[in-house]
Amino acid sequence: MPWWDWIKGKLGGKSARGGEGDGDGGSAEPRTARSPSRERAADYFEDAWLRSEHGDLAGALVAFGKAIELEPSADAWYGRGVTYCKLRRYPQAITDLNRALEREPRFPAALTERGLAYVNSGDVERGISDYDASIAVDPSYQMAYANKGSACLLMQRWAEAVPCLDLALRLKPRDANSRYHRGVAHEMLDDFSRAIRDYQGSLESNPKGELAPHAAQRLREVLTRARDIPEPERPPPEDLWTQLAPLSLEDTVADLVRKVHAEHAFFGLVTLRDGGRTYTPVYGRDGLRQRLTEIADVIGPRILELKLGQFDALFPEEVKAPPAEERSKSSRRAEDGDGEDDGEPERLVEGQEIFVLTHGERFLGVFSGNIDYHYPRLPTAIFGERPSFGRSEQTDVTRRCSSCRRDVAYFEPALEGDKLAGYACPHCSASPTEAWIEERMRPGGWSRSGFLGPSESLREVMARDEQTLSRLGVGRAQVAYALDRLLDGALRASAERIERATAKFEEELRASGMRGVPGLAALPLGFSLDDIERRLRNGGRLPAHRGTIIDGHDVFLQVYLGYQYCPFTRLRLPWSDDEPKREVIRRRVEGVVHLTSPTDRRLPCRRELSYRYANLEFLIVRRDDRQALRGSGLLVHLIRDHGFFEGAESPFRLDPEQAARVLGLLS
Repeated sequence: MPWWDWIKGKLGGKSARGGEGDGDGGSAEPRTARSPSRERAADYFEDAWLRSEHGDLAGALVAFGKAIELEPSADAWYGRGVTYCKLRRYPQAITDLNRALEREPRFPAALTERGLAYVNSGDVERGISDYDASIAVDPSYQMAYANKGSACLLMQRWAEAVPCLDLALRLKPRDANSRYHRGVAHEMLDDFSRAIRDYQGSLESNPKGELAPHAAQRLREVLTRARDIPEPERPPPEDLWTQLAPLSLEDTVADLVRKVHAEHAFFGLVTLRDGGRTYTPVYGRDGLRQRLTEIADVIGPRILELKLGQFDALFPEEVKAPPAEERSKSSRRAEDGDGEDDGEPERLVEGQEIFVLTHGERFLGVFSGNIDYHYPRLPTAIFGERPSFGRSEQTDVTRRCSSCRRDVAYFEPALEGDKLAGYACPHCSASPTEAWIEERMRPGGWSRSGFLGPSESLREVMARDEQTLSRLGVGRAQVAYALDRLLDGALRASAERIERATAKFEEELRASGMRGVPGLAALPLGFSLDDIERRLRNGGRLPAHRGTIIDGHDVFLQVYLGYQYCPFTRLRLPWSDDEPKREVIRRRVEGVVHLTSPTDRRLPCRRELSYRYANLEFLIVRRDDRQALRGSGLLVHLIRDHGFFEGAESPFRLDPEQAARVLGLLS
C-alpha cells in the first residue's frame, strides 16, 4: 500500500479549541452581573463551542456569528474559523482567522489554525510558515509542532518531520496521532525499530482512535518486512527533559530569555545562594514565562535589567525525586485522566508539579507530564523571538492611575531591600495595588455579583464601617470571632449530614452520567436559606432539625462544592492576580470519572494567612426575638483580617450594627 493512501487526509493536522483549559465542574460562586451585550455575546460564544464540539457545526456558525455581531473579538473570529475548518470551507476559515490575527497578532492558536487551513487548501508551504510563526510566538504550543510534523510528511520531508513530532510528544506524551505520524517518518527513513516502537505506542495510547487501524496495519507490515530486527529497546520516557537552561540568581531577565531561546530549554536549573539547586518550568501556568510576563506588563522594559534573585518566590521551594517506577505510574495515571477503579477518591490540586530523576548524585532529567499549556495573552511579551512591549500612553491599552488620574503605560518598580516589593505611578508615586483589588471586587471580577457596587469606593466603605464599630464600642475581631464560633460549631454538628449529602450528590451525578456540575453545586441539606428566610418573614415555624442550636441561636448552613475566593488574595509579591489553587476530588466508579470538591478546606490569602468557610452561606436567627443575620462564610475572614463587611450594593453585605446586635455583642 503506498504511503499516501494511509496518511492522506490524516496528516493535515489537528483543529481544536484554543482555550486555556476546561472547567472541572463543581465550582460554586453565588454572584453574577455583566453588561447585557457582553453577557449575551459570551453566552453565544460558549454555546457555539459546545455545538462545535458536539458536531452541530451549522448551529455553531450561527452562534459564533451572533457573538461577533454583539462583540467582535479575536476569540470569536477564531472560533468561527475553527468551525469553518471542520466544515472544510477553508477560504472562509482563512478570512475569519485573518480577522482574529488583525486584532491579536500574537495568537498561537489562530496562527496554527490558519496554517491548517492553508495546508488543507493545498498550500502546504504557507501552512508550514504559519506553524513556524506560531512556534516563534509560543515555543510551548504543542499543536503547532504536531501539525508542522504532519505537513512535512505530506511534503515527504521525513527527516524534518521527526524533530517536530519529537517536541510534540514531549509536550503531550500520550498524543496517539503524533506518535503514529512519527512512526510513518521513521518507517520512510528505514528506521524500522523506532517505527515499530511508535506504532505500538500509538495503539497503546488510543487503541480505539481514528488512526488505530492504520497503526495496526503498518505495524504488521513493518514487522513482516523487518523480521530480523531486534526487539526495540525501551527508550527514556517522552516526558523526561534532560536539557535545562543553567540559571543563577545573578542572571537578569534578559539573560534568562536569551538562554531559554539559545538552548531551546523548557526547564531551568537554578543555582541558589547557599549552593543548592532547584528546577523550574519555563512554560505552563506555573512557569517563569507566565509570572515574569505579568510583571513585565506592569513595569515594561525595566524588567529586563532586574535580576532573578530580586523577585519574590519565583522558583519552586522544593522538587520531588520519586523512584522511576513510581513516577512512571503517576505520569501514566495523570495523562489518562483517571484513577484506579476502586471508588476511592484521589485528591488533586491544580497546578504543575515537576519531578527530578536522579541516580545517586547523577542528574538524569526533569519529569513533567503533559505540560500545562498556558499563553499569557497580554500586550507585553518578553518571551519569544524578541521582547515586545505593546503599551503606550497613546494606545487603548493604557492604564489610569487611581490617585492622580493620569494615563500610565507602565508603572515604576518599587524595590525594598533589593527585592521587587511593589509598583508606583511614575507621575505621583502612588501604589496601584488597592485599585486593582477594588477592581476585582466589581461585579464580574472575582465574583459574579460583586463585593462592591460599580461605583463604590473600597476605602470609603471600609472607613464608614470602622466608624460604625467605633460608635458601637465593638471591635471587628469580636464580630469575626462570634461568627467563627457559630459557623465552626454548626459545621462540626452537621459533619455527618454534610457527608451523607455529598454522597447523595455524587450518586445523582453518577446516575445522570455527568462528570461534574458547571456553576453552582449546592449540597442537598433540606430547605434552602431562601425558604427558611421566607418562613421567618411570614412568622412561620423554622424547620426542625435543619439547623443547629448554639448559644441561643439557630444556625442554618448552605454548603457548596466549590469556593468563593477572597478578593484581597496576594499569593505572591509584588502582585499576583492568581486565585488559590483548586483542590479537586477525582473518583472513578463503574468506569466513569467524577470531579467534585471537598466541602471544607483552608485557602491561602497571603503568606501565613488562610481562611475557611469560603464554600458556604449562613442564616443565623436569635431564638428570643427572631432577629436574623444572613451572609457568606467568607465574611469571617473578610471582617477579621481585612475589616471589610462588603459594599452596600453587594447582596452579601453584612451590616456591622445588625451583626453586633444579632450576635449579642451590644449591651
